[in-house]
Amino acid sequence: MVFFIMSKDPSFLRGPRFKNCQPHCQGDVMCRLLHHYFASRSDPKDGEALLYIASALLEKTSSTSPTSQRGDDSVRLVAMDRLTRASILCPCDARVWNNLGLVTARLGRKDLTIQAERAYETCLQLLLRTQQAGCEVSSDIDACRLNYGLFVSYLDRFKDAAEILEPLLMRAFTDPSNHVAVQAEKLWQYCHERHQLQES
Repeated sequence: MVFFIMSKDPSFLRGPRFKNCQPHCQGDVMCRLLHHYFASRSDPKDGEALLYIASALLEKTSSTSPTSQRGDDSVRLVAMDRLTRASILCPCDARVWNNLGLVTARLGRKDLTIQAERAYETCLQLLLRTQQAGCEVSSDIDACRLNYGLFVSYLDRFKDAAEILEPLLMRAFTDPSNHVAVQAEKLWQYCHERHQLQES
């Protein structure tokens, strides 16, 4: 079932119109960032606009040179702030939690480890509940598991990372075109071997 909200109030429509920037920006990150910023200014309670701002900021940092780490971290802190606010405004949006995990992990700060792990865990639990309700979100679950497993492997917790990634092994075997599952299978193999070395 789909609901359509009709309104003639221009202030009510301004935010959604700003967010619908894809036809105008043609892959321009700064263009999208400005559109979503204006959408957020139009409706400060629009958590999705904050999510889109953070996503554009993350994309911007991933396209910069490796020598600009300090500037990238400043941008990531802004993205983390927007996502933290978005998690309050729309706490059931798994995209918010996945991106919050990503940006927190990319900052590489030990004091944010628990926050990043909680974000990934929340993302995964939301998606699993959505799947139980009958929605097709398997690709989103796979992406969240891969991000989560990768983060935990960076902490040298190889056993935990392998357990997070394990549900993707069969999918990698049955569907070699599933790039996320294939990457997860390779990471699982690495974590499994490292865990065995730790145990020996």
